Amino acid sequence: MSLKYLKITIQTTSLMTCFSVLAVPGPTGSFNRDSGILWSSDVSASIPGVAPKLGDYYNDARHWAGYYGIGINVSNSSDYVHYCLKTSRLLKVDSFTGISLNNDSTPIIIVFEGTATGVLYSNNTIATGTWDSNGVFSGNAMPESGYTWCGAYQSSYASVYPGDYANFSGKITLYAKKGVPKGTYSFPNVELVKGMSKVSYSVNLVKSSTFTIVDPPVVCTISPPPEIAFGDVNLWDFPGNTGGKPGGNRRDVLGAVDGSLTVDCTGGDSSLSTPAKLTLKGTTQGYTNDLRLIMDTDGSLAPATVRASIKKIYSPCSSSGITFGVGTSEVPSNIVDINLQQGINTIPYRFSLCSRGEGYTQGSASGTATITIDWD
Repeated sequence: MSLKYLKITIQTTSLMTCFSVLAVPGPTGSFNRDSGILWSSDVSASIPGVAPKLGDYYNDARHWAGYYGIGINVSNSSDYVHYCLKTSRLLKVDSFTGISLNNDSTPIIIVFEGTATGVLYSNNTIATGTWDSNGVFSGNAMPESGYTWCGAYQSSYASVYPGDYANFSGKITLYAKKGVPKGTYSFPNVELVKGMSKVSYSVNLVKSSTFTIVDPPVVCTISPPPEIAFGDVNLWDFPGNTGGKPGGNRRDVLGAVDGSLTVDCTGGDSSLSTPAKLTLKGTTQGYTNDLRLIMDTDGSLAPATVRASIKKIYSPCSSSGITFGVGTSEVPSNIVDINLQQGINTIPYRFSLCSRGEGYTQGSASGTATITIDWD
């Protein structure tokens, strides 16, 4: 006979009043300095009324019982009086108004959008402040001259009552003017606060952080020629015939076309060049990695191939140029190193029509190749 039992564990939990806050990490990483809006996050926080200790208020100061205030705090040292933001810290950048990040004219600002409320328990006054989508503030209870972003200001003696609270719900955005200086910046604590210096409570809306502003990425478009046309070629009689026979010898020059590739680049640092690789690819003919040409009438092999030189120009049909295949060397022979600058870049080319030295075929022939450019 076995004995079975059920073990029951009772866990007790103590309840306590706490601040409701969903603090978000500040912006980190790298941001494109031409982006405008660098970072944005929804935020919300609530500070309940908490009874102060006896004597925790001044008789010679204006008390801010139940008010809401939003400001920034750097290294636990308030940058605003009575936890209200100095109007001198506000800066307008483009269509947005916000807190100057560096407290100077650098056009990087912290922009608020949302609603804050503060309740005075003593007379049930509700103060509301609203930031529109451009960061412009309006409220029904404004603070004393020289400060902003506060509500429920009282000039009479008062204290923080247990029922007083302050709320904020909305969005905080980091905005920079296009072309702002590159570098590493510090983002401060952004807080919702309530009360005055000795009777005050605060919670973080956004935590302090560091971030970097960098150049926008390099973006380039290439405009290769849609077609290289060699025109009519008389394989019986052409100037470059070294064999004295129809079609001449292998590598005899049947024609050449010179021109330039156009590469248009934006982004990056205008004072620096961007290393890139130009790659030429096509169906090759023979060990020389020439471009194979096919007769248009019957698909047979044409009596000529195409050779190319790009960036550095060689004589027509030279074997020193770029090939249409990777080749057998350790370094692919169909790649050319180039440097790209902001704006228009021109890269010279020469495509040569070269005899295979195997007689002639009447009719037109064609081949296809692609040019690609890659950069970091």
